[in-house]
Formats: sequence, C-alpha cells, structure tokens
Amino acid sequence: MASDPTADPSVATSHPLAGASPPAALPQSVVDEIELQQILLHLVDRAERQVSVRELVLAASTQRRVTYKQVKSAAESLAAQGRLLRRKAGTANLYQRNNDADTRTAHDIAALLATSSDPTSVISKALTLLREAIPPSPYQPTEANE
Repeated sequence: MASDPTADPSVATSHPLAGASPPAALPQSVVDEIELQQILLHLVDRAERQVSVRELVLAASTQRRVTYKQVKSAAESLAAQGRLLRRKAGTANLYQRNNDADTRTAHDIAALLATSSDPTSVISKALTLLREAIPPSPYQPTEANE
C-alpha cells in the first residue's frame, strides 16, 4: 500500500489547505496518482533546483515503490497542468516548480476541490486564507488611520 505523503510533517504543513483526504468514491489508481504528484511537488520544492526524472525516482523510492515510467508520467502530467516547468537538457527532461503565485494557488485549490468530500468548506477556507494574505491597502481607511 502507498505511504501517506502527509505523514511527513513538512509535507502536511507545506500548504495551509494540505491534508484533505480524498473521498472514498475515487478509484485507488486515481488516489495513487494524486499521491505521487504531491510527493513529486514536495521533492521538487525541497530540491530548489531543476531535477531530472531519474533524481525524482531515486528520491521518491524512499517514500513508496515507484517506477521510472510512473514518475515520468506524473511529472509530465504536472507540467501539462502548469504546476511544473519542463526544460530539455540533452536526452533528459529537467523539472522545476512553477513559481507563478496565481497559477500555483489556482491549481492547489482545484486539486483540493477534486479530492475533498466537502467542496463548500474547501472554498470557504481558501477564501479566508486569501483574505488574510492580502495586505491592507494604504488608501482604504482602517481603524489605525481613521
């Protein structure tokens, strides 16, 4: 059975909305693919540089048993979604995290909605976190500058 990527505290706290468990209605293969994608995103974040599929396979193998084909497929899927950037280096593809904040937030929320049994609570929590992340405008009156 695949290990839980949220068992590692650094994975569970990497995003305020992380830790949502997938609903039972999803087939195990879909859950496994989502888990692998989350593991790969975590590994690419930790590397803080471009990494090859081979490096991802070696790093992911410590958390669960994976093949080169599974990792390449998951990395290609993440690149197609815009969550990873891919660059060709000789015969290898190198991947790095797409650091565009808007794209990253949109994909994180979409992934949580897809795996949550209660989409209303996910949206509510996401909106609350977004409101808290926006700094107050100096042009709008607040209690301090009234």
